[in-house]
Amino acid sequence: AGVGRTGTVTVACVLKRLIEQGLVNESNFMDHLQRLILQGREQRGPDFVQTEKQFESLCKWSWRALQRMQ
Repeated sequence: AGVGRTGTVTVACVLKRLIEQGLVNESNFMDHLQRLILQGREQRGPDFVQTEKQFESLCKWSWRALQRMQ
């Protein structure tokens, strides 16, 4: 239980670090986001970032984090 929520928080933390390091930008954030989710699913199972709402939240959060870094 909670794998989707935990996965969402985990991906957000990793993305934050990658954004701060300058490795993620507006043109590649979706690629990084999808890759992180797939890696999490390979390691933790298919429920890692389980719902569409969790995915949408990550997209919105990532975009806002990128905007703050500019």
